[in-house]
Amino acid sequence: MSITTNSIEERLFNVWMNKSLIVEFEQWVYQSEELKEYLSADAYFDFLDLNYKSETAYHDLKNLISKEISISQFETWSLLHQLDCVKQRRGDYYKFIENFYNLDYYGYTFISKLSHDYSFYMNYPFGKYGTYDFNELTTFKQNELINEFYPSIIEAVNEVEQWLLNENVILLGGKKYFNDLKFIDHRALSETKKNHTEKAEKKWWRFWK
Repeated sequence: MSITTNSIEERLFNVWMNKSLIVEFEQWVYQSEELKEYLSADAYFDFLDLNYKSETAYHDLKNLISKEISISQFETWSLLHQLDCVKQRRGDYYKFIENFYNLDYYGYTFISKLSHDYSFYMNYPFGKYGTYDFNELTTFKQNELINEFYPSIIEAVNEVEQWLLNENVILLGGKKYFNDLKFIDHRALSETKKNHTEKAEKKWWRFWK
């Protein structure tokens, strides 16, 4: 899964998401002719001149990267990364499932199916498990709950991935306040209607499951 064939951008995205890669990234900066060609002379010097061992190195590096890649690209790459982890059940995928509810609430309403059919039941597992907090469940119960999502969640993930990759949905980002995350919606009317219908027909009876 990739939103770009540009290996430089992939490197920048990866270190942005994973602080532990900063040591490897530093060595790559010093050795990469590709990076030198990709950046302006001033930007390249900034990456070379950065003190990668300082306490603020990661913050400073992210500031440099943000000058080279747009918020839209970051948002898209980040969400695609989360979706792929959920599909592959890799890394902190269960946290990403849980977070879909927040993203929907903040404004990315195109993921409402993931939010309402899956994430909601991680955030509020009361109906079947007798608690409002996923973290209060035993590991066995947590796994049992998440296992119920598969394989159906993969279809919902694939749908959102295709919208992003085909630029049917273009993320604009924003602050994480109610309805502040923005996106441009180029989906067909039938797809947006389906999205709203599924949300309206929320399976209310599952509260009592």
